[in-house]
Order: sequence, then structure tokens, then C-alpha cells
Amino acid sequence: MFGRCSSDAVIANLGLEAVTINGDEGYTQGYAEEYIGGLVGYNASGAIKSCYSSGSINGQNFVGGLVGINDSGTIMSCSSTVLITGRDEYIGGLVGVNESGLITSSSSTGSVSGGYDYIGGLVGYNESGIVASSFSTGSVIGDSSVGGLVGVNELGGVTLCYSTGLVTGGGSVGGLVGVNYGSITSSYSASAVTGDRGGVSHYYSSIGGLVGINGFGYIMSSYSMGSVSGYDSVGGLVGVNDSSIMFSYSTGLVSGRGDVGGLVGDNALGCIRSSFWDIETSGQSTSAGEGKGLSTDEMLDIDTYLKADWDWAGETDHGTCDFWMIQEGCYPSLTGFSDGSPAEPNGSGTPDDPYLLSDANDLGIVWSRPGAHYRLEADVDLNGIAWNSAVVPMFGGYFDGDGHVISNLNIDGEAYLGLFGICTSHATISNLGLNIVDVNGASDYVGGLVGYNWLGTIVSCYSDGVIDGREEVGGLIGENYKGSVFSCYSCGLVSGVSKVGGFIGQNDAGYLMSSYSTGRVTGETYVGGFVGTNDGLIESSFWDIEASDRSESDGGSGLTTAEMQDINTFLDAGWDFVGETANGTEDTWTMPEADYPHLTWEF
Repeated sequence: MFGRCSSDAVIANLGLEAVTINGDEGYTQGYAEEYIGGLVGYNASGAIKSCYSSGSINGQNFVGGLVGINDSGTIMSCSSTVLITGRDEYIGGLVGVNESGLITSSSSTGSVSGGYDYIGGLVGYNESGIVASSFSTGSVIGDSSVGGLVGVNELGGVTLCYSTGLVTGGGSVGGLVGVNYGSITSSYSASAVTGDRGGVSHYYSSIGGLVGINGFGYIMSSYSMGSVSGYDSVGGLVGVNDSSIMFSYSTGLVSGRGDVGGLVGDNALGCIRSSFWDIETSGQSTSAGEGKGLSTDEMLDIDTYLKADWDWAGETDHGTCDFWMIQEGCYPSLTGFSDGSPAEPNGSGTPDDPYLLSDANDLGIVWSRPGAHYRLEADVDLNGIAWNSAVVPMFGGYFDGDGHVISNLNIDGEAYLGLFGICTSHATISNLGLNIVDVNGASDYVGGLVGYNWLGTIVSCYSDGVIDGREEVGGLIGENYKGSVFSCYSCGLVSGVSKVGGFIGQNDAGYLMSSYSTGRVTGETYVGGFVGTNDGLIESSFWDIEASDRSESDGGSGLTTAEMQDINTFLDAGWDFVGETANGTEDTWTMPEADYPHLTWEF
């Protein structure tokens, strides 16, 4: 109905029934056989709310039941029952491609078929976007990278989602997501998954009940219960795991010819923590990696999971996210799909009326609405709570600390650790302090504030504490990928093996400006006082060569403690201080006597 929507467009409360669209081949302008949606072909930052479509759509690439491409747009409370047929790739029941967009409280119930790759029941390809509180129930058929909900999740987030339809493909096929390079949190699949399309593909490998290939990012607090069958690398939860699986389980029947596992078929480079499969219902007594096979009785016993440090509703020893609950005689279930779902804090989560957070329980709700706006209303002390993951595993919204401090953050986990685990492209974190931080990661992407910052923006924040990990370890951020960081600092001890920095472990094409670090830094390779490795842009930023015990860094300027405590050092670099106007009137920084610069909001 709409070929292209711009950033000012708002479409709301509209239904389209009996839609029939056949994409014409050879359209030279690029919009007839591609970018096809029942409502919108290309949504460029527009908002679509409370809309639906039904009927049938046939196209080549970038085909969705409601929207062909959602480029940085918002789709909320929408649905599609459209029968989708795509000749090539990027085919989804609701959206063909979600590029840096937000899809929430939406669904697709029509069947989806694609000729080649990136085929999903809801979204074909999710690139740095957020898919939250959504589901798909229709059957999905494709060749490669086929998922019941999302075909490929590329540095995006899938939270509080589920799929139930039959999923069939050649390779890289998952009940929820075909290939995951992002985060999957508190989601499940009841889909039956089959890795065989009758000879369409030359291989039938990497087939999983939840995810076909977990190549980067993580799967946390999720499960699968459908049957899984394929040729090679077949797992009840994941076919091939090259990354992290935490606090998850599977129960479905699993069958295949080679590299078949009750939980994981092939664990090439990944880590698995506190995750289980049912050896009786799966028909598999072994699994690749460190998952644990249990009897059905053990799988139904809450003590199994309490001993494994799962975060349960009603307890705070393992965090306040309250992912799990259990009923007598049942497997664990996710609170987000039951009466135990996270309560909504005060506010509405919009720019004009953000959710208001005032204590540890409020912080434990942020993960469930990762694209919303938040404001911290008070200082928060997390003393006595031992987290085993990031407090907010994935975030793509706006978090305004409003000049408040979170203290005693204690995390002992695997990868993607910090107050925020992964920040996606629209994430903005500002005016927030972290004191007495203790983050210990057994694997990679570990920071005080953010583990992995993908295109996010961090402004006027600091972290003070002890950070330890393996690779990509930093005092403030583990890895900054094309993200922007302004007017921030970190201090304390930072340790790791490789790509370790006092401020950021690895700055990959990111932009850092007017920031500093002072903490001691230790590691083996690619270790720097400010950054471990850098191929981005760093301007007007410094580290203390004495306090860090590091005279080298792959970016920033190293100074003595005396120079770091001299206001003229920073005034000459263009920093905006209280009491001067030559560098601006925002008064971002202040300089206490015989101290390093501090953010003005601290006083």
C-alpha cells in the first residue's frame, strides 16, 4: 500500500485483508520484485503501530507479510497472517529485513517459504535490530539460514520470543533462529525442526531445536522442546556452537547421522554453562561440550537448577531478572510468558515518559523491554546480589542515569559481561556512575559498563572497580564496535589475556573522545594503558602511565600522574570545564584539587 515511509511517517490502527501481491521480475527501479510488504515496502525510520495484514505475497528478495525492509523503524503491536512465497532470500512472515529497527509485541501466523537463504517465520534477517515480545506459529521452509522466528540474527537481540511452527531447511536451521550472531534471551521454541529439503541443498547440517549455528553472541535462559532431525551436527538446542550457551535446556527427540547431541551437536569453539538436556525424551545420552544430560525426574526438580545458579523468581542470590519459574511435575518455564512476567515500572517507556528505576528490582526489569527509555531516580546499592550474567544482557534503548550511581555490582559469569552485556545500534547510556564494580568473566567481552558495544553511544559515564576476563577486556567497555564514547572515564584494576585496556579492550572502528583511564592494566598480548587494540578514531583522550603501569597503548596519550591532575592538560585538549567558556558552556567536567577530572554531575 505504501512504497516507502520516511522518518516522519506514522501508520496506525490499519488493517489490510485479502492482500494479493505478485512481484514483477526485472523492475529497473528496484522496488517491484524486491522490498515487498503487505503494508510498506521500505520503512525508513517510520513508526507502524497496531496494524495487520492477511492474504498472499509472492516476491523475490526482501519480502515481508507487513514490511519488506524495516530500516531503523518501529513496528509495534502488529500482525500478519499472510502466505509468503519468496523466490530468493531475505523473506519473513512479518518483515523481510529488520535493520537497526525495533519490532515488539508482534506476530506472524502465516506460512513462509523461500528459495534460498535468510528465511524466518517473523523476520528473515535481523541486523542490529531488536525483536522483543513477539512470536510466529506458521510453517517455515527454506534452504539455508532458516529459523522459526528469525533466519539470521546479526548482532541483534531476540528477547521474550517464541515459535511453534514446523521448520524445514537444508543447512543452518533452527526452531527459533537459523544462525545467531547476536543475543537470544528468555525465549523458546516448540517447533519441530527438520534439516532435509529433498535434495535442494547439498548438505543437511547444523540443525538445532532452538538455533542451527550459534556463531557469535550468546543464548541465555532459553529452551527448546520440539523434535530435531538432520544429517550432521544436530542438537536438541543448538546444532553448532561457537559461542556461549548459558542457563538453558532442551527436551525434544534428536536424531541424525553424525555429530548428534542431546543439547549440542558440535561444540567447536563455544562455552556451555549450567545447561541441560533430558536424556530420556531426547533419545541421546551424549552431547558435545559441557552440557549435562539428566533423567526426566532430575529435569523436573527445581534443586537441579538452583544448584546451577539459575535466576529464579522470588530469589535474589543470582540476580533480580527472575527469568525462571517451575510448577510441580513440569519442566522450568519462563516468567515472561506467565503470570510471573516482569512487572512494569512507573512510566510508559517513551522519551517523554521514561520508565523510572529506583532499586535493584527495577534494574532487573530492564532486560524485558530492551528498546524502551529509562531514567534512574536514585542511587542503587547491589550489595549482596551475585549476578551470573550482565544485569541487562542486551539493550537497544535509552538509559539516563540522571547523575546517579550504581554500587557493588558483582558479576561472575562467562562472556558479554558488564552492567549491559551487548548494546545495539540505538542504545544510548548517559550520566551514570558505577562504583565498587567486580566483574569476573571466564571468557571474552568483559567491561565494567558494557561488554560489547555495537554502534551504541555512551556519554558522561564512569566505572570504578575490578574487571577480569580473557579477551576484549576493558575498564569501561570490553569491545567498542563502531560505537561512540564521549566524556567518560574508568579507574581500577583491569586484567585479561589479550586485547586488554584500561578504558576499552578493543576499539574496532569506534570513536572515542575526551575520555581517560587511570587503573592498573595487566595481560599478555595487545595490552594498553588506554586501549588494547584500536583501528578507530581516538581524540583528546589520556591514560596515566604511572597508575596503569603501562607506557604504551594503541591509542590515546600517556601522561604522568601530575600531568593527569593538571587542569591545563585537559583545557589544552578542548575539554569543557566548569568556569570556562572557551571550550563550551556545557560544563561537563570539574577538577577537584589534587585529583583527576570528574564529571560535573558527580558533585
